Amino acid sequence: MAIFVNNYGQTKYLTGSKIAELLQSLAKTTHPDMTPDEISRIFSHSGRVWAVVLLDEAGKSPDFIKSRLRYMGDSYRFYLRDTSVIQHQHIEALKTNSDLITKLLGPNHSILPDTVPIDYDMGIYNDNDLLESGY
Repeated sequence: MAIFVNNYGQTKYLTGSKIAELLQSLAKTTHPDMTPDEISRIFSHSGRVWAVVLLDEAGKSPDFIKSRLRYMGDSYRFYLRDTSVIQHQHIEALKTNSDLITKLLGPNHSILPDTVPIDYDMGIYNDNDLLESGY
């Protein structure tokens, strides 16, 4: 909330609800195809949420995000999204090792073994064993 005195000496209050009202009005004007439900999801802290997502996409650390956006705890994580940028980073992070494993397997990379030795020391293998053991 902010308080200021205008040119006429009147005290004015800028509250979260006034900011949300302004942002929703802007959304209606710039995106006339938005539904009332979509518009009602815009709040005064929407810019802060947007900043959290952008900093996460940029690979900034949790401590950096918390300190820059003044979060006391980890509640900012609630706003993180699985964006296309994050998905791309995930794929790229795994790509090197996935390529290496594929190269190690060579032409056998798509063939699954058809024989698997049974290890009787592993424990319960089927429903009959479950019934006999009392589970």
